[in-house]
Amino acid sequence: MKIQLLGAEDIPAFSKHLHQCLLENTDPALSVYAPFLKEEVRSVEVIEKKCRESWNRPLHEKGWERVWAMMDQGQMLGHVDLNSGRMTTELHRTYLGMAILNPNRGKGIGRKLLNHAVEWAKAQPSLAWLDLYVFQHNHAAIHLYREAGFQEVFRRDDAYRMRGEKIADLAMTLRLRS
Repeated sequence: MKIQLLGAEDIPAFSKHLHQCLLENTDPALSVYAPFLKEEVRSVEVIEKKCRESWNRPLHEKGWERVWAMMDQGQMLGHVDLNSGRMTTELHRTYLGMAILNPNRGKGIGRKLLNHAVEWAKAQPSLAWLDLYVFQHNHAAIHLYREAGFQEVFRRDDAYRMRGEKIADLAMTLRLRS
């Protein structure tokens, strides 16, 4: 297994991977970790378009994104992404997203991807904060983020309603530098 920064040539495979991750989230047998209903899951083509627009943008422009995948024999097992906010005034912050395909969870892949993304972000002089959102019931992810130094900033109760449940969302942050 190895972590790989994804480039333009990886967009089709990544788009299928992300689409699969989002569809897994709609499986009633699995835990919910993203706020999308099945009919709201973006198509592979929409994901590809977004990647083509954001992956090559420099960090000083809003709308940039970088994605790393854990690869094993040409297969994407999971990924972590860092992206800018929507406003130029928040380019000192980056947002983290991560998804590990269900069969690959609990094997340390998330920890390796998270550590890689944190180290990359720390090496970028323009970035001062790393932010993320996680559902309050996702105890494994919250534990992982806390171990990496993330602090809970606030909890938004009843943020989402899915599968008959009220889901609270936690905002967490990691200071990279002053």
